[in-house]
Amino acid sequence: MTTVQITDVEFDFEDDFGVLELQQQVKSDIIGMIFHVEESPENEWDFDYAICEEITSETGWMVKSFQCNIVQTKM
Repeated sequence: MTTVQITDVEFDFEDDFGVLELQQQVKSDIIGMIFHVEESPENEWDFDYAICEEITSETGWMVKSFQCNIVQTKM
């Protein structure tokens, strides 16, 4: 299991979510959050996909891109 902290994220707000303050609030709510994913950073595609799924599950919005720091990896 790998623990990551989100440092930046860009969402797909194409679905009529036009209020800029709400967009910024969703982004600021997720930055700094900690997520635990089963995938290993060694398998980059699955690892990135798992993090996107966690963020989308938390916010309800599709992720265009993100950056994170790996906090801990347990084998």
